[in-house]
Amino acid sequence: MKKILPMIVFALTVISCKSETIETEKVDNTVKVQNSVSINDKEESTLDNKALKNQQASSFAKVKDGDCKGLHKVTSRDDLLQQMYATAFKSDCLYDMSNEELEKIWGIPVINDNKLNNKYTKEEFDKNPSVLFYDINSRLDFFVEEGNYMGSKYFVIHISRKAFKYGIQTLFPEGYFPKYFGTPVIKKLKHPRHPPPSIGFFSSEYGKPFKKRHSYIWENANQVMSTESSSWGAIHKFVIMQKVNEE
Repeated sequence: MKKILPMIVFALTVISCKSETIETEKVDNTVKVQNSVSINDKEESTLDNKALKNQQASSFAKVKDGDCKGLHKVTSRDDLLQQMYATAFKSDCLYDMSNEELEKIWGIPVINDNKLNNKYTKEEFDKNPSVLFYDINSRLDFFVEEGNYMGSKYFVIHISRKAFKYGIQTLFPEGYFPKYFGTPVIKKLKHPRHPPPSIGFFSSEYGKPFKKRHSYIWENANQVMSTESSSWGAIHKFVIMQKVNEE
């Protein structure tokens, strides 16, 4: 996957001294101070890392038990999937939380579906495929949509438009799903949801494609996880939701 790294510029300052003796003393003192600061920084960094790892371990243990008190700031796609899998598929406490609460905890946008609008024509899509994605600003490559369908709450992980433009063109570039998901029910889609673009932009450079135009579904007694591969084998969103009550 392509990543655009920020340019880091170091400003160098040269201080002139009146005599070599004074300059040597200043350099020696500076070295001593720098070494002291460096050691202190390393000790503090080590302590901070240990505390962070202990905190994360405690949070993951709670999340795995289906306890939403273990939800924490999202660090990656895998981290978000693990949290959502444990609390919205194996358990159901996530459905009792508002998008405002989750946004504050996760540190990424969690947007109600009523506030999402992304209409485009086939001509616009062929000219600029990025219109397929919501233009949502997120510190990571994705954001979460939450909504309600026929009385059942759902969550959707979406790739952002900005991430797509930077080369993040599928949620699962490895070409497979996490093992803990288990085996999905796979079905071929009769009609692609989105027309294929007139340009070929999904290649091995961006990840391994799935079977084109297929759905993948996991379900238990009360919840469902699902996704679909596009006309070129990419996966742009992932859904976890409560089962719809058809009575």
